Amino acid sequence: MLSRFKSASPKLKLLLGLWIAVEILSIPAAAGFAWAFGWPSLSQASESPLVAEHLETDIPGTSHYVVTYSSAFDIAVSGTTHPVHVKVEDAHSEIETVSGCAKMVSPSPRVIKTVEAPVQPDRPIGTLFITVTHDADEVPDIEFKRFADLPPALPCQLS
Repeated sequence: MLSRFKSASPKLKLLLGLWIAVEILSIPAAAGFAWAFGWPSLSQASESPLVAEHLETDIPGTSHYVVTYSSAFDIAVSGTTHPVHVKVEDAHSEIETVSGCAKMVSPSPRVIKTVEAPVQPDRPIGTLFITVTHDADEVPDIEFKRFADLPPALPCQLS
């Protein structure tokens, strides 16, 4: 290929050089077009991270997660009709930040807890330990979603 280019006429070399220059100059325009029309990988890059990692446990009816986040998110549960308890602990301190109970009236997805964004300016990304306790006979689907468009679950009545 290189030998064919070396033996090409000057007009062909000029034409090929102009074609390469146009291709290089069109890269910013193509990137702007992709950004303007919401190319999926580019729009996801601008979002803040929400990463949830499931931790294995031998305790039936208990699910443990480590969640790294930088904005508010919802904890959604589906696939169970029994009460679900959630305990949220800050990984940087030993203080339990949030705990609660939700009564699931149907197996459809429901938000059981909303966790607010980290408020410390020196730590814009937070890490939480989340423990969800549920009926051992059921295996609910637990998801962590930013702005879940789901109805909230009913709170448990403590007696």
